[in-house]
Amino acid sequence: GEELGLPDVTDLPDEARQDPSFFRAEGQDGFRDGCRVPIPWTREGSSYGFGDGGSWLPQPAGWGELSVEAQTGVEGSTLELYR
Repeated sequence: GEELGLPDVTDLPDEARQDPSFFRAEGQDGFRDGCRVPIPWTREGSSYGFGDGGSWLPQPAGWGELSVEAQTGVEGSTLELYR
């Protein structure tokens, strides 16, 4: 997500977490899931174009504006900076 300028997702509910270290530490450590949220490819859709079946971690509302589709060809966007 770095090439899109995606922030870490810090407000994932505990029931959505997948990181084994989170469970081993009984919720006191292991917050790696926030950087593992799927990349948004399109502006719209249940998983912002990641796939038809949804994603394994919830994507924040508003991520459509940070998607590949939204940033492609936009001068000054993070994606174009990386290209």
